[in-house]
Amino acid sequence: MKIKKTAYPHPVLAEFNDDYTNSSFEATLIEVTPQNEGIVEFKVKFELNNTRLQELINNHEAIFVTHIECAASMYRDAFTTTNREIIFCIPQKKLTKQVDVSFMVVANTTIIDYENELLHEDYNGVALTFKKGTYLAVDPGVSLPIEKDPIVPAKSIFNLRASEEENPEPYELSFGNGIIDIYLPPNVYDQISDIQRYEQVNPLLITMYYLPALIDALTYICEVEQGNSEDPVQDSEWYNSILYQLDQLQIEPKKINETGASVIAHKILKDVVNEALNSLSDLLVSE
Repeated sequence: MKIKKTAYPHPVLAEFNDDYTNSSFEATLIEVTPQNEGIVEFKVKFELNNTRLQELINNHEAIFVTHIECAASMYRDAFTTTNREIIFCIPQKKLTKQVDVSFMVVANTTIIDYENELLHEDYNGVALTFKKGTYLAVDPGVSLPIEKDPIVPAKSIFNLRASEEENPEPYELSFGNGIIDIYLPPNVYDQISDIQRYEQVNPLLITMYYLPALIDALTYICEVEQGNSEDPVQDSEWYNSILYQLDQLQIEPKKINETGASVIAHKILKDVVNEALNSLSDLLVSE
């Protein structure tokens, strides 16, 4: 299931609407790690900035939900918590081609006469009741392209997001969070959201956005490890994830430039350019 940017019949906290003021809800897929015995471990962190909604969660009247769906294997499941972080495991065989991960805050019971001082003024005087299962906040989440080989953890350190800038750059990176956010103009982000459901497109999208982002990240790490840059995010999950990949390739971080960031990025993403070319060929043949 992928969260669509749509209008709900009730107030929902989301980045794509104005149902609430001075509020936000974001979830980050911090880590996707293959474990022994064919198990994949997921780690998610939630950030909710709305006192009343947080009170509902604290009182177990609402819960954080991570929804996992793999259309190719017909697997779907939801993992719930009232904590700011959750770790759960899924059998590797249930994850193939593409996995959609979305996040929400959901009513855990019927909520009567709901009030929230941060609601948009349009809801002034409106009596609100939420049934159990109603979405209270949503984050569209991410889509993870999965190869036939086990999941590549490096792919989970990136997240495409719509820029909120008035005049957004065509491509902008943020290294400040647990993952690397790739900000795109809203119209471009919407286009990608629409076509991401087609599995043949994902290798092309990885080549267009993840690959250059990984090259930039490797260059950044090299500068930090050489002592040429002060790094406030050296303990971030994305930073350590790339260090792990470098260790697997037996490459010292401070010597990234000797091998070349571009070469290393291609190795980490499993020759993704070849996959993209194969996907493009398949698309042309199917025409």
